[in-house]
Amino acid sequence: MATLPPTPAPGSVEQSGTEWWNVIIHTPGVCGGQARIAGTRIKVKHVYRWVEEMGMTPAQVVEEYPHLNRAHVHAALAYYWSHPDEIRLDTDDEDRRVADLNAKAGLSELQAKLSELNAQDDPLSPR
Repeated sequence: MATLPPTPAPGSVEQSGTEWWNVIIHTPGVCGGQARIAGTRIKVKHVYRWVEEMGMTPAQVVEEYPHLNRAHVHAALAYYWSHPDEIRLDTDDEDRRVADLNAKAGLSELQAKLSELNAQDDPLSPR
């Protein structure tokens, strides 16, 4: 009996003939289980932010991340537009965590020094 080659995992980049919507996967324990491009650690929310919020074109994303292709970028955007509530929840949660960490950390020494210098140059400053 002939042995068949192993079948690539569903949604893997290596799988030939993969439908575009299978390029986006969720893997427990990888990237917090959030939607990401198969074979990468690039999350859908990152592609969404780069293109929709920062104004990058899909070509610019591919130029910045050459292991991606335009189909990956468009698949991530299609996934976002099919699941906006899921991705917004992930994005809002990340924004809250970053804000909490920044609040706990306080100003860095550089930020404190720059703030002090700016206050000295401010003619309305009480200093």
